[in-house]
Amino acid sequence: RSVILGYHDRVFEISCEIKGCDPPYQKVDIKKVYIHPDFNEQSLHQNNIALIELMEAANTTKPLISPICLPLMQEFRNSTPLELKLATELSESRKVRRLSPANCQAQLIHEGAFLPVQELPVCADDYESDTGMRFSGHTGSALQGSIDFNDRKHYFLYGLSLLMKSSRPKTPDLPYLLTDVSQHLDWILENMKVNDTDNGPSPTKEFAPMHRLPVRNITKRRLFNFNTCGILSNSSQESYEQEPWIGFVEQWDDLAKSNKYIYCVVTLISEWYAVGPASCLGYDTKEVFVQFGGYRKVTQDECNQSDGTCKRATQTISIAKIIVHPAYNSAQHTDDIALVELGSSANLSQPHIQPICLPIVDDVRSYNVSSLSSTSFLSFSAGYNTLGLDGRFIASTECQRRWDGLQLNVQAGRTGLCVLQQPNAEGDGCYYIHPGFPLHTTQALRGEDRRFLRGVMTVKPGSCSAYYPAIYTNVDDYLDWILENVEGRNAYDLTEQLVFA
Repeated sequence: RSVILGYHDRVFEISCEIKGCDPPYQKVDIKKVYIHPDFNEQSLHQNNIALIELMEAANTTKPLISPICLPLMQEFRNSTPLELKLATELSESRKVRRLSPANCQAQLIHEGAFLPVQELPVCADDYESDTGMRFSGHTGSALQGSIDFNDRKHYFLYGLSLLMKSSRPKTPDLPYLLTDVSQHLDWILENMKVNDTDNGPSPTKEFAPMHRLPVRNITKRRLFNFNTCGILSNSSQESYEQEPWIGFVEQWDDLAKSNKYIYCVVTLISEWYAVGPASCLGYDTKEVFVQFGGYRKVTQDECNQSDGTCKRATQTISIAKIIVHPAYNSAQHTDDIALVELGSSANLSQPHIQPICLPIVDDVRSYNVSSLSSTSFLSFSAGYNTLGLDGRFIASTECQRRWDGLQLNVQAGRTGLCVLQQPNAEGDGCYYIHPGFPLHTTQALRGEDRRFLRGVMTVKPGSCSAYYPAIYTNVDDYLDWILENVEGRNAYDLTEQLVFA
């Protein structure tokens, strides 16, 4: 979540990026949202106020960014403003007059929106009755009053417009309803911080190894081929062979008469099964497919005659079944995982389509955080970027504390794996990750390094953030559930591959 301060529109933003101008706006990430403890969504007209803490200070050197005054002194609260205005846009406002409780109540009753006198918010109406169409108002628009102070006119914040539900589609005579800021000044001051150094746990501390218990369903381990899974490729980073287990979920688009990528990624764990987020997969399998072998669809091998390299054809496979974890909670983003059963087996004869290993072998159940790697898209191609975490791992308690500050009811940080996104080489953002991108460890199995799936990305901040981490569902917590739900289409003789304790 972020806030844009100053003047901003998308056309101006693009123009400024091309010309290299200093924009008259500032985009700032939100660090924490403090909602009034007595606010109730069922009573929007009472205590409807929140304090927002920004990640960085507002740049008040920009001409169009400046704070408004708060009426902290009694003389300002008792003074009658020279004029009252309700802000409509950055450069526009509407002159209004404050209504007495009796006049406000009369207008509300006329419109069938009665409120008890003790629950009445601040009410205002247009200063002139012939101003035409009433301004509908943005929620949060400022009621500002001008007062002379030190021989200069200053604007003070007296109210914030609130949204009041009405059974009528048009309410032209309904007064403007606003939260009285002066009633909440003590609460605002109590929650403001001065020179806050954020004494939360350090995300870069050394982490203890992740100790995991053995899986219970040992008979199902024979359904996974540990001779071929998770093999590291020697190809360049831009090659799809770097992450050959990634699949892109598509759905048939009647309008385009073709499959359309729905921004959902799954990770292949065998020739018949893949794992991904329940939040983007859903339950519907009608005309839903997975494309393996790369983001860009390739119908036949494309070879470069000069260096002999080839981009191999992708495979598109229908989805037969999506098994969503029974405890999945979409509101809290918890248990966000689903098992995908393919309609036909993936062709694993080529190196650009291969399954990742599941960490179901006792020798690799536990791991060190230092062995974790995240996957993202490269900046200027649809190839993959696989990088170690290098201090980007955030402990679960600290992860949840940070997400709690946004008041989004995201609870997945308590049990998930949390990783800050990787800034791109250009320094103007982060490498892109889509829901379902894998988090994996590199560990030795039978004397050879392999990739083992540890997480699938389910929640991320809306912008490139150095504070809010992306959250990955911890796959280790669901291995027994996965094993219970896979069916025995193939069985491998593991005595030729591994010796289990």
